[in-house]
Amino acid sequence: MAHTSPGGHVWLRATAGIGGVAIEVSDDGSGIREEDLSRVFDRFYRAQGPRRGDGGGSGLGLAITRRLVELHNGEIAASNRPEGGAKFTITLKRIPTPPDA
Repeated sequence: MAHTSPGGHVWLRATAGIGGVAIEVSDDGSGIREEDLSRVFDRFYRAQGPRRGDGGGSGLGLAITRRLVELHNGEIAASNRPEGGAKFTITLKRIPTPPDA
């Protein structure tokens, strides 16, 4: 895990509601700099910050994730946890069940 310290934590939470589901992935790492939050989903954008090693990323992972979420008529957002660390939230709308199902 390039964005958390050794022994750090990553949490996954899904919450279902009448309109759909929200999926949250968060960690207790260093978070995302405020000036990078608006660009983390841009293709080839790599935010600067503390990482262990180079990571070798190309800046495409979150752009691809955003596109996949959009293809499912969903939304994705990035933010920082008040306690420290980053949080990504994916919201997917409920698809109506066909009447003959």
